[in-house]
Amino acid sequence: VEMASALADDADIELTSQVAADLATMAPSGLMARVLDELLGNALMYARARVSVDVRRAGDDVEIVIADDGPGLPDEEMDAVFERFRRGSTAVPGGSGLGLALVRESVAGIGGSAFAQRSTFGGFAVVVRVPSAL
Repeated sequence: VEMASALADDADIELTSQVAADLATMAPSGLMARVLDELLGNALMYARARVSVDVRRAGDDVEIVIADDGPGLPDEEMDAVFERFRRGSTAVPGGSGLGLALVRESVAGIGGSAFAQRSTFGGFAVVVRVPSAL
């Protein structure tokens, strides 16, 4: 989030984060860095003015929610954008349609999951859950 702050500032986007204390996961740090980089990059690309990152406990998992206030997606496309080479109808030009697929595949490889939902700002949110180490 700190590294994305400069990009957010340059784009005049408010980037906020809330991270619960005492969370740990057995996920490799490099994997999580790639996942967060992809999700933050997407959120900053589509956001109009706001992106949030929330990290909290969800049962036996650590849950990360990255949300934006961009155009979002129709409900019927929420799962499809996690398929390789699939892009949503509101996608900006460029990109390959691989990013969200690789996020889902990466976290699934460590027993986690990733899914999309409408954000609390009316845009798009990705929820990633990975097993907690605690």
